[in-house]
Amino acid sequence: MRSYWDLPGEYDFLYSGPDWLQVLLSNCNLKQRDRVLLLLWRSWHLRCNITHGKGDETIANSVAFLQSYCDIVHNEVDNDKEKGNRTDDSFIKTNDVSAINGKALVKEIIRWQPPPMGAIKVNVDASYCHVSGEAAVGAVVRNHQGQIVVASSKVIEKCQDPEEAEACAILEGLMLAIDNNLEPNSVESDCTNAVSNVHRNTGKHSRAWVVYNNIESISLLIPACKVVKIGRTANRVAHDIAALARKSGESKVWMDPIPPDIQEIAVKDFVSLPLSNI
Repeated sequence: MRSYWDLPGEYDFLYSGPDWLQVLLSNCNLKQRDRVLLLLWRSWHLRCNITHGKGDETIANSVAFLQSYCDIVHNEVDNDKEKGNRTDDSFIKTNDVSAINGKALVKEIIRWQPPPMGAIKVNVDASYCHVSGEAAVGAVVRNHQGQIVVASSKVIEKCQDPEEAEACAILEGLMLAIDNNLEPNSVESDCTNAVSNVHRNTGKHSRAWVVYNNIESISLLIPACKVVKIGRTANRVAHDIAALARKSGESKVWMDPIPPDIQEIAVKDFVSLPLSNI
């Protein structure tokens, strides 16, 4: 990107402590700040794609995408200024280029949505290391008030790829419900491939076919429970539990009382928060 954008030096991007990003941005001019944020956002997007088994983008395509995105946003901002509309020198915050129309200056982050009154549902996620193949999964059961009924984390010694880890997370969610005599109306995962394989019964063609076979068998015990695809921002608790398990190397089950740190994440996850301009 340095061939096209004026960016801070490489040394400025080095992690120097908890406030490294604030320090980096404070030393940038407005244009540099916008481009640094775009660059970091794109890097995180690609990292997530790799984690969820979709990492096939080239550097050249990412460069072209960022240049195009930058041009689109600045054109919209310039158009708004010409029309006398209130705007900001920073980029409009949205994850969808098609949503940029000069009006969407605030976009809501979709958080966890509660099940119907009296019902419960399960959220699951996986944390995977590409280098070692080590993985961990997290599952959390919550009621319509957002209260945690039971949660679990499980360390998996070896997975072939991120999709297998995500499939293991779905299986863990189903098993957690069955072991505690619960009947959730859904198991929610943010992995498109895993959810698709469960619905289409195409898991037998995957390297994780054994896991998908187990999911199919276990699902017969709670036929009213559906496996549902959700966005990552609506799956924060399960994500954090999985990450905690991979870091600690410990498998756990939490019932009453639920640890305060897990409860705190659940409370924040239950609230829809708007993004505002920096």
